[in-house]
Amino acid sequence: MQSKRILIVGDVFVDVNVANRNNSQNVHLGGIFHSARAFSVIHSTYGICYTAPPYLESSITKFSEILNCSYRENLATVDGAPNVILIRDRFEAGNQEYSEILRDQYKLNGTNDFEKVIQVFQPTDVLLYPIKEYTEQILHICNKYKINIHIDVQYIDNTMNFVQIGKYDVRSLMLSTSTSYFINDCKKDVSILKSRLYKSGVKLLILKENRGGSRIIDLENDITYDIPCYPIEIKHSIGLGDCYNSVFIANDNGNEFEIAGKMASFIASLYSCTYDYNLFKDLVSKFMSNSIESLKQLTGQRLAWEDRANTMIYIAAPDFPDVDTRIIDQIEENLVYHGFPVHRPIKENGLAKADISRAEELAIFEKDIVSLDNSDLMIAILLQSDPGTLVEIGYFFKSNKPIILFDPNKIAMNMFLMNSVSKVCYSMDEVTDSVFTHLSRR
Repeated sequence: MQSKRILIVGDVFVDVNVANRNNSQNVHLGGIFHSARAFSVIHSTYGICYTAPPYLESSITKFSEILNCSYRENLATVDGAPNVILIRDRFEAGNQEYSEILRDQYKLNGTNDFEKVIQVFQPTDVLLYPIKEYTEQILHICNKYKINIHIDVQYIDNTMNFVQIGKYDVRSLMLSTSTSYFINDCKKDVSILKSRLYKSGVKLLILKENRGGSRIIDLENDITYDIPCYPIEIKHSIGLGDCYNSVFIANDNGNEFEIAGKMASFIASLYSCTYDYNLFKDLVSKFMSNSIESLKQLTGQRLAWEDRANTMIYIAAPDFPDVDTRIIDQIEENLVYHGFPVHRPIKENGLAKADISRAEELAIFEKDIVSLDNSDLMIAILLQSDPGTLVEIGYFFKSNKPIILFDPNKIAMNMFLMNSVSKVCYSMDEVTDSVFTHLSRR
């Protein structure tokens, strides 16, 4: 088999973690460099063909050498925008809220001949992160030279849609459940996404489902491979999808899709537990020293997108007009972002005000009981010592279903309370992680 030579094509960005301003590691060279780090630690032969503003050139040169990049070529110079991405949530407890500074002013100058890049580096595979109006031209040239194309459409520009991509021979197409195309165009429905790619030039669809794992769909043979994620105490969730892409491509030998997917998922987990490249390299080296048979024994955690829609999460909290409910709002937004239906009883069933009748009060109470009985998991948010929340915990405890206590102010001290819940969390990230952990066990 021909040894793979992989060319990464796309933008170079600077990732800025705005929620971690006091940490020296809050600024990171991102974009295609997330994929480059992964290729480097698994010892792939790879090159980069990039777009970037001039001020990043020295950093690109420095880090491409550190990362053992075999070939480097500037495709075009970015003008009008600094290629800086602000990231609000590095953990992806909910929407990470990427914000690209001056994106509307982004334009490319001095575009080089991509065909010459192909002729010089002679890649077997191209990992493409779409570059505005040049995406279709790049696909055309790759098809001309019969190069395996792998395209991540997470942030694809609206000027090119899936119909246009489907005209080309594409080895693998990658996206996640957080992309606007999946949420808006496909209505969060995997079957709609698949139907748009059947009978197209796309061979493999890789759907990354954040903390619930991923799936690899062989569109030619209509076979789906479920890939678990491997929970590790994480430092960040930035660039994990790009890392996954690289490891999968490097290990995609034509038919061992499940093994390639598990390798990609596990190494992406290792990427999440450190910002330090040398530590990441050391962790991967230790992992790679084990046999493939060891990887097959790892069970991981899997909670498919569709399975989340068939669960219900009950939020117990002092959700009252005189309480600051921003934390409750954020928990609900995070759960919806990850595809979970939510019962928020006061919003759904009403608030028992002092002037309502006994019959109205009983009607609200009975609706809340039905919501509790129909839920698969409770998140109890302890903002204060609220009797209603504590009673709901006690009622739900008898169902033997998991209860996650979110105690942001660390006021939970009662022995009976602490032993009635499945997990006590002190951050949004812990809550999200615990939801996936407990529901995947079902």
